[in-house]
Amino acid sequence: MRPYPELLRLDRPVGTWLLVVPGWIAVAALAGPGDGIVLGPLLPGYGALSGGAACGLNDVPDARFDAQVPRTAGRPVASGRLAAGRAVAFCGAVGTFVRW
Repeated sequence: MRPYPELLRLDRPVGTWLLVVPGWIAVAALAGPGDGIVLGPLLPGYGALSGGAACGLNDVPDARFDAQVPRTAGRPVASGRLAAGRAVAFCGAVGTFVRW
């Protein structure tokens, strides 16, 4: 189970926070009094998940190159902990869920 959150970059939440916080601000500015409570946590979270899925899909074609770079050699697909087909299927499922 551990490679899947790493594939979506959930173990490094800086990018997620860079998407979520401005999203929360925008929802708070544009939503009505009751809408912010419902939409506030949901919409930016979906954007962060889709961004993570895009990062995971990008790891598949870059796996051979990433395996040669020390900073990226530990990524799930580059290190061989997760097969490329499983990574594509998982990121596709997350992307489909987010868009649904």
